[in-house]
Amino acid sequence: MPTLLYIAPHPDDECDNGGGLLAMRVSEGYNVYVVYMTDGRLGSPKPEERGEELARRRIMEAEEALKVLGIPTNHAFFLNYPDGELSSHIDEAVPRIINIISRIKPDEVVHPSVFEVHMDHWAAGVITIRALKELGIKVKEYSYLNYEPNLERFRRNRRLDVLLKLILYRLVKDRSRVITFNISQYRQVKHECMRKHESQYRYLSKEYIDKYFNTDYESYFIESE
Repeated sequence: MPTLLYIAPHPDDECDNGGGLLAMRVSEGYNVYVVYMTDGRLGSPKPEERGEELARRRIMEAEEALKVLGIPTNHAFFLNYPDGELSSHIDEAVPRIINIISRIKPDEVVHPSVFEVHMDHWAAGVITIRALKELGIKVKEYSYLNYEPNLERFRRNRRLDVLLKLILYRLVKDRSRVITFNISQYRQVKHECMRKHESQYRYLSKEYIDKYFNTDYESYFIESE
């Protein structure tokens, strides 16, 4: 039975970025596993809602969301690094991902792109790539890009790394290989998955919902085949 490992920087990233693919793979008979890198404690626009209680809630929401996708809750790994601080734990996290990959032996690995502007997403991509490189194994490797580098984000953040990512992304974007999955029959499942992340769903904009949930397609960069 083939196995897919999905790397989610926060609880809910398995839904908006990959819910369609995950539901599809489950229906095809795959064993699907999800790693949640951070605890999601900062996942609210309201400071008074952030903290340990939100982190606990997001774990429970993630478990309910996995059930919607047809993924057993014992196929979830919660590494619980502090939300917003994953880039400070890269060296520590790599051996943990190596251990998980060695245990489940995935045929496909899906992780965030290293062009991600969000530092937790970027760090999750770096960690996974390093783990795969150290293991030296051959898998189908796809990456997804949620927070794309652009001039608006650079002006807003004034971070030099965003500018560098933007330049590199523009240089390689047109040459990148992309795989697109038709997830039309899983749209409702994907949306219901996200609804289980109620602490996050209630703050999503209509634009975000249209982009990630009112679409028949999910696209990924092909890192290796």
